[in-house]
Amino acid sequence: MRGAETTGEVQLKRLAISSGLARGFAYVHRDILDQLQFRYSVSDDKIDDEWNRIKTALDVVDGDLQRSAARVDQELGQKMAAIFEAHRVLLRDPSLVSEFERELHERRVNAEDIVKSVLSRYELRLRADENTALSERGDDIADLSRRLLRVLTGTREHTITQCPPGCVLVTRQLLPSECVHLKRRGIAGVVIERGGATSHAALLTREMGVPAVSGVAGATDLILNGEQLLVDGNAGTVTVRASAESIAEFDGRLCEQNKVQAVHLSHCHDPAVTQDGQVIQVMANVGCEADVQLAVKNGADGIGLYRIEYHFLMMSTLPSEDELYHELRNALKPAMGLDVTVRLLDTGGDKCMPWLDLPHEPDPFLGRRGARFLLAWPELLRTQLRVLLRLSGETSLGILIPMVTRADEVQQVRSALTQEAEKMNIACPRLGVMIETPAAALCVSQIALLCDFLSIGSNDLTQYTMVAGRENPLVADYFDDEHPAVMRLIRIICHESRGLPVSVCGELAASPTAVEELVHKGVTILSVVPPLVPRVKDQVRAIAQHRTP
Repeated sequence: MRGAETTGEVQLKRLAISSGLARGFAYVHRDILDQLQFRYSVSDDKIDDEWNRIKTALDVVDGDLQRSAARVDQELGQKMAAIFEAHRVLLRDPSLVSEFERELHERRVNAEDIVKSVLSRYELRLRADENTALSERGDDIADLSRRLLRVLTGTREHTITQCPPGCVLVTRQLLPSECVHLKRRGIAGVVIERGGATSHAALLTREMGVPAVSGVAGATDLILNGEQLLVDGNAGTVTVRASAESIAEFDGRLCEQNKVQAVHLSHCHDPAVTQDGQVIQVMANVGCEADVQLAVKNGADGIGLYRIEYHFLMMSTLPSEDELYHELRNALKPAMGLDVTVRLLDTGGDKCMPWLDLPHEPDPFLGRRGARFLLAWPELLRTQLRVLLRLSGETSLGILIPMVTRADEVQQVRSALTQEAEKMNIACPRLGVMIETPAAALCVSQIALLCDFLSIGSNDLTQYTMVAGRENPLVADYFDDEHPAVMRLIRIICHESRGLPVSVCGELAASPTAVEELVHKGVTILSVVPPLVPRVKDQVRAIAQHRTP
């Protein structure tokens, strides 16, 4: 966008990772690695000095991470703070520290070049891995690299702290250490060249309510500092050098968005009832205490999906039964008295527990995921069941089995639950199944005989039905959760559910164009992220009358 090309409106469309609208002037962020091009040799008598510089930088960054974790815990909750605690674990990895020392003695160059070289190799290895979770860990290494280099070069102030309030940040990648400055600097929106919908940048921008669009190749070269940008985090578009007409239209949408949000919130605690009297429960998908608090504040009728993974990711070792019980009990306290559904540990695919030494799988998304994983680790399964049995005496609780493909998996989990309940002399709570595969959808009549409720995970159901990875930008056009094939499977699930309650807990549950159709197909519970609960309730209230699809 130089010279003659800098005239005229341009719209860039990529991946929406955090919803909302933002208008502001571009602030193009330059990476410290791009500015670090120097290397110099170190004499034998100076090797120890360089090693001490590296060790000092490690200590300083560790302290910074500890303070960041505490601040983020206060502002966004433990789930987000865990990112920085994980960085501290990486920073103190003995193999990484040893590699710094070994390379310093072998190459005999300055500390900055050693840190840059070693961590660049780590980052490249992770990004090359087919496992999405490991690939995303490249962001963690990139973040640590830049933190250490800022200490070594004396550049202690992060360049993002220079962003003017109300700007739109344009950057190659948004790292966790940079995300913490977004709210403090009053950044209106973010445009990123690289990063998927499950990256830490995506999670943090969503939690902060900052609209963001990712996958905009070459954004830091295409967009000039000071250019006005219109960021649509709903549609995944960025408009550069917008016309007066486009700006006026966008401002109108911004104004309308603010008015609508205020209306939604004004009666968010009222039931969601269609115009012909059908009550639809609108619940929340959560993963920590802060999420639960936000869900209750936004009028959620209950917790439709509590993701237990966070409590395992927080631990460097497998948590004990008592530790897990107290963690979950504290997190769910704000929702006591409401219906709560806790999903058993859903690992495998793109979610890996750091303390599990699992064998490499050539295609983890088609490997030992969900129920398959739980049945392969029976004591881990039973620990969770005992914890949830204890909690079931304190609130109305349901247990959800993730990623089921066969009815016998449900039978095995139910048998384990029954055995543990008998040992503890506690009545079995409700047991539900996540329907996330075409196999489970097409055999739902068999599965329904073994459980008490069904929950459709529309994200994975779409991924496996459309054969399109939900985080793969190359097949983004194929990931269509409203495709007729997906909607037909949902109709089959509802029709053959044997009268069990059916919920939808993926992105589809909040789709403005899908809610009415889901209700007409027989879905009785919609579970969405907490901020969307008020809007989805109003969508339900607008449904005129029941019809059979």
